[in-house]
Amino acid sequence: MREAGYSGEILGSNWQAGRAYSHYANLHSDARVGWIDRHNYFGGGRGGTGKFNAGSMLARAGSGSLSAGLQQVDDRPFMLSEWIHVFPNEWGAEGPAIIGAYGLGLQGWDASFLFQNGDQAAFSKALGAARGM
Repeated sequence: MREAGYSGEILGSNWQAGRAYSHYANLHSDARVGWIDRHNYFGGGRGGTGKFNAGSMLARAGSGSLSAGLQQVDDRPFMLSEWIHVFPNEWGAEGPAIIGAYGLGLQGWDASFLFQNGDQAAFSKALGAARGM
């Protein structure tokens, strides 16, 4: 890509493959290309169809967005190009605070993009389930 004259940012993938060795092989290949990019979602109930998780990321060490920083590589920029603290959740305000203070502040992440798909039907269904409707 560089030989073709492209001078912009490059990243291999935002995919998080497997566990243990396959995870590290995936992270290594991403680091060889450029930015380390990941996605992270916390809470909710899989579009209102699963068990609803109304917990806090702070309830367990390394939970939710706190786990994303474990995938940083020393000499590479790091970003969460898609993350969300799924609503409705009484702890929803912790999501942006954790990304800002812990991720961008303490861990030195380079970029963060909040994800919202705008699917009003799924949101209404999840909200109804949370209210017991």
